[in-house]
Amino acid sequence: MDCTPEVFAVFPSVWRCLVATFRWAMLLPMALNSVAVSFLVVNFLRAGDNSAGPAFVIFVLLPLYLVAIVNARVVCHLSSIFSVLEDARGLEATQLIQE
Repeated sequence: MDCTPEVFAVFPSVWRCLVATFRWAMLLPMALNSVAVSFLVVNFLRAGDNSAGPAFVIFVLLPLYLVAIVNARVVCHLSSIFSVLEDARGLEATQLIQE
């Protein structure tokens, strides 16, 4: 049994949902990385000769960043699954995860 026409009939609508969700999935970690780099630069410029600045980054900000980036990636992967299974795309698919 050849089910190729049915697959290609569904593909355009699923593809549009995935592309919209992928845009949000790339925007969220990019924004998180931008904030992390700006905090890193400001902290190292402000620290000067003080040795507490790098220690603060290593022991406080780095674990917070790692938790946030893992959480963002999980949300992005789940939202792409929700955009295929549900009739949601983009930010709406990421908000379905919270329900």
